Amino acid sequence: YFLGMSKEELGDNESAIDDYTKAIEIDPNVAPYYCRRGYAKEKLEDYQGAIDDYTKALEINPNSSYSLFLADAKRKTSKLESMERK
Repeated sequence: YFLGMSKEELGDNESAIDDYTKAIEIDPNVAPYYCRRGYAKEKLEDYQGAIDDYTKALEINPNSSYSLFLADAKRKTSKLESMERK
């Protein structure tokens, strides 16, 4: 998880996603793992992947602020879909 954060800070989001995925495989009940992976996916414009991870983070910890991340990713998805229709 922390290695993923370091890689993300260096702009290596794909490797960060791999590290977050490994952390999730070890302990799938830690919401921040999903949130960080979602954020890295969002940086790569994988908005649906980000939405899926933010949704899982909220399932684990419904009283968190992850809903803000989820709303932002959904907004970006809608904006992208709107641009593709034009």
